[in-house]
Amino acid sequence: MNRGMNGEIGNEMGREIGSHGNKEDKTGRIDSLLAAFFDSEFFVPIALFLAAVLLIALFSTPVMAEQAGNSQTPAQMATQTATRTAAPSEGSVSEGFQAVDLKEMVPNSRMPQAGQHAYFTPSPVKFRARLAAMPRPVKTELLKKSMALMNSGTQPRVSQAIGIDYGGDKALLAYIDNAASARLAKELKIGDERTFYAYHVYNFHKGPAFIVVSYE
Repeated sequence: MNRGMNGEIGNEMGREIGSHGNKEDKTGRIDSLLAAFFDSEFFVPIALFLAAVLLIALFSTPVMAEQAGNSQTPAQMATQTATRTAAPSEGSVSEGFQAVDLKEMVPNSRMPQAGQHAYFTPSPVKFRARLAAMPRPVKTELLKKSMALMNSGTQPRVSQAIGIDYGGDKALLAYIDNAASARLAKELKIGDERTFYAYHVYNFHKGPAFIVVSYE
């Protein structure tokens, strides 16, 4: 019986030794392959490529996150632009309108000859003046060039004009937005003084041309 058991133990040990020998052979072959790879001419380029990929991934992640946080759709951008340049709503004041003194601005804006006009991108202004004439229908052909330069989301609808007394030698005729005109006709009378919000749209021989869009 002992001889049988010894035989079985010997066989088992032989199989273990053989298995261990096979593992060592496999490990040796792997070590040889790795050594050959590290010594080959391809190791340095591949290592540099992998390092570059890793660096790009690390540095691009925060940038992409920031861009994603600041990204806006075209509609959102258009809405913000219109909000910054839009005329003040009825009863409100827009911070984007620059205060001007018409006593200085009117003579400095006059063109040398009748029929001459200087067109430019309309600019928002505000000024103090008295109402000199109630709204009345007026031709608006001269506005077309200036209106084309305005933001499409802020173009007022104009078919009337008012007279404004700024303290000069003559009252100045000013276009007025239809909505502001309807409000003015109900609330003001000739001689009332207000702060008018307007777009300076062009110059002609009488001075600056304005489109009044609100008042307070």
